[in-house]
Amino acid sequence: MLDIAPSAPSPAADILYLVGTSGHPNFGDEFIAASWLRFLARTRPDAEVWLDCPHPGLASHLFGGLHPRLRTTDTLWRLVFETTGMDPAAADAHVDRVVTSLGSPRYDLGLLAPGGRDRCT
Repeated sequence: MLDIAPSAPSPAADILYLVGTSGHPNFGDEFIAASWLRFLARTRPDAEVWLDCPHPGLASHLFGGLHPRLRTTDTLWRLVFETTGMDPAAADAHVDRVVTSLGSPRYDLGLLAPGGRDRCT
């Protein structure tokens, strides 16, 4: 019987998390991200690759097809923008609370994605 359901990655599958400012577009940032994605497509094609950037929708268009398992998000960048005007100690406490305690629908989905909290803690 033909199984047409998408297969989930095995528990041992690699999850790689890239953070950058790509997706703006700005030639240098896009060149760096595209180079990494091409390299990872050759060397780690089975890895799930997450690119956390300020504009994930545009990044998915710019980098679509460069890696077979590319996913884009802005989880960490939303935290950056949210804490920009805060006192550094307050910003640090806020980020710690969001990442470790969960309870925020704006961030939980990104943090609970495969490997999500592990990459932040």
